[in-house]
Amino acid sequence: MAILPMARLTIYGMTGQKLEILEGLQSLGMIHLITYQDVEKAAFAPGISAETHAAFRYLENCPEKRRQSYDPKKFTPRQVEEEALGIKRRNRELEDERDHLTLHIKALEPWGDFDFPPLEETDGYRFWFYIVPHYRMPDMNAADLAAECVCRDNRFSYVVVISREEPQDMPVPRTHTGDLSLSRLQERLESVEVELDELHWRRVGLTRWLGQFSRILADADNRKNLDRAEQEIYDDGELFVVEGWAPEASLAELRNFTDANGLLLEAVPPPEEEEPPTLLDNPPQIRSGEKLVTFYTTPGYGVWDPSLVVLFSFVVFFAMIVSDAGYGLLLGLFWLIFRHKLKCASAEICTLFGFLVAGTTAYGVLAGNYFGYTPPADSLPGSLKLFDPNDQARMMTLSILIGAVHLLLAHAVNFFNAGRFDLKLPPLGWIAIICGSVYIWFVQAEVLEGPKSWTPGGILLVGGVMLVLFFSSKRPWRQAGWKDRLGRMLDGLLALSGFSRAFGDILSYLRIFALGLASARLAATFNEMASGATEQIAGMGTLAAILILAFGHGLNFLLALMSGVVHGLRLNYIEFFNWGMAEEGYPFRPFRKNLNP
Repeated sequence: MAILPMARLTIYGMTGQKLEILEGLQSLGMIHLITYQDVEKAAFAPGISAETHAAFRYLENCPEKRRQSYDPKKFTPRQVEEEALGIKRRNRELEDERDHLTLHIKALEPWGDFDFPPLEETDGYRFWFYIVPHYRMPDMNAADLAAECVCRDNRFSYVVVISREEPQDMPVPRTHTGDLSLSRLQERLESVEVELDELHWRRVGLTRWLGQFSRILADADNRKNLDRAEQEIYDDGELFVVEGWAPEASLAELRNFTDANGLLLEAVPPPEEEEPPTLLDNPPQIRSGEKLVTFYTTPGYGVWDPSLVVLFSFVVFFAMIVSDAGYGLLLGLFWLIFRHKLKCASAEICTLFGFLVAGTTAYGVLAGNYFGYTPPADSLPGSLKLFDPNDQARMMTLSILIGAVHLLLAHAVNFFNAGRFDLKLPPLGWIAIICGSVYIWFVQAEVLEGPKSWTPGGILLVGGVMLVLFFSSKRPWRQAGWKDRLGRMLDGLLALSGFSRAFGDILSYLRIFALGLASARLAATFNEMASGATEQIAGMGTLAAILILAFGHGLNFLLALMSGVVHGLRLNYIEFFNWGMAEEGYPFRPFRKNLNP
C-alpha cells in the first residue's frame, strides 16, 4: 500500500544497436519513457485497419465462443474479417426488419388475415380502414357508408369502409395497413428469425480464430509502440539516448541488461524540478481500492496511496446507506451467481463486490434490519442489534463523527507526509480545529457526559486557528520584511476561509444517515402496505401482498444500491480528496509488449 520510489534513468548506446535495444527494453517492460520529439499519433499500426479492430471486437463480444484454433495454415485473416463484418452488417439489417415486422404484425392483428382482391373484381370499390374511439362511433353510424366493425378492444373499434373514393369528413384519419397480409408478414418474420439464428452460429464459428486475431493485433500494436519510441528518443546518427523512469526495485535487472549489451546506464534520484510518474503497489485484496482511486485521479508521486482508506470507507458508507441485512444477502446471491463472469471481466471488481456484500450484511445485522423487518429484542437477531436507523439523534451524531474522523485522517496523513517541521503545522492546526469544533458541538448537544465545559474544545480551536493563520504561507518567515509578513498574514487568512468548507464537508456526511433512514423507512412502508392488502382485499389479498413486496423491495433495493455507489464514492472523491490529496500526478505507463489487443 505505497507509491513505489522511482529512479531517473538515462541509457546511452550506439545508433547501430538502437532497434535491438528498444526491443529488449520493450520485452523487459520496466521503463516509463520520456520523449521529447513531437510525433503525430496514428490510430492504428500500419497494415491494421479500423475494420480489422472492429471485426475482432465483434467476435470478442459474442456471448458464446468456440474452442480456439492456432493452426496458421487454416487461418486467413482477411477472409475472417470480411465474413465477420458481413455478418455484423446483415445482422443489423435483419434486426431492424424484425422490429418493423413485429410492430406491423401487432398493428394488423385486429383487422385479421386478408388479401386485397383486384379492383376489376370489386368494380372499383376499395377498402378503407379506421381505428375509431368508442365515443366517436355514433358519428360513424350516422354517416351513410358501407361500413363494418371487425374488432373491438377496451378503447377502439376497428372499422372497414367500402367505397370507390376515400370518405370525407371522417371522425378520424384512415389507417394504412400495407399490401401484405398478416400471414405473409408472419412468414417473413419467421424467415428473418431463422436467418438471424444462422448468422449467430456462423459468428460463433468464427470465434475459433480469436486467439489468432489477438496475436496479430498485439504484434501490430507492439510494432507501433516500438516505431514511435524509435522516432521519439534522441538520436544524432552516432549515439542514441533513452530517458525514462523505473522503479528502484528493478534497477538491478536493468543494469544486468545494459551491461550485457554494452550500454551505459545512469540512474539518479528524481530531480526536484521533475515530477515522476506514480506506480501504486498494493496486495491483491487492496487492488479494488486502487481501482477506485485511479478511476477518479492519480495521486501525485510525493503524496500517498489512499487505496486502503478509500476501499474501507466506501464499503462502510455503502453499507450504512443500504442499511439492510436482507438486501446484503440478496446482493450476495447475485455475487455468487455472477462471480465467475465478474472475475473474468475484472478480478478487482469481483473482490470489491464481495467486500460490499460482507459490509452490507454485517451492518444490516448490527442495525437489526431484514427487508424492513426488525426482529424482537429477545431473539438471536434482535440481540445482535447495536444501531437503530430510526434513532435520528444518534445516527446524525454518528454520521457527523464519521465525517470528522474521515477528514482528520486526511489531515493526519498530510502531517506525516510533510517534510519540514513548519509544513507539519498547518495540518496539525486543522486537526486541532476539527477536534475542538466537534468537542464543543458534543458539549452543546449534551452528547458527552460529565462537566459541561467548552474550555478544552475552545483551546484546541483557538490553537488550531493560530497554527493555520501563521504557518499556512510558503513565504519566507525568517528575516522577512514587512511585505512578506503582510503577505504571510493574508495567506493565513485565505487558508482560514477553508473553515466554512470544512464545516460544510463534515455536514455533508449527514447524507449517510438520511439515505440509510430513507431506505429503512421505505422497506418498512412496503411491508405495512403488503400487510394491509392481505387483510383488506378478500380473495386476492395474498397475491396483492406478494406483488407489493416484490415491486416495493425491488425498487428500494435498486435505489439503495444507486445511492450507496454514487454517494459512497462522492464522499471519498470530493470531501476526502479535497483535504487529503493535495497533488494530482500521472500514471506509470511502462514501455512493454502487449499480450492482448
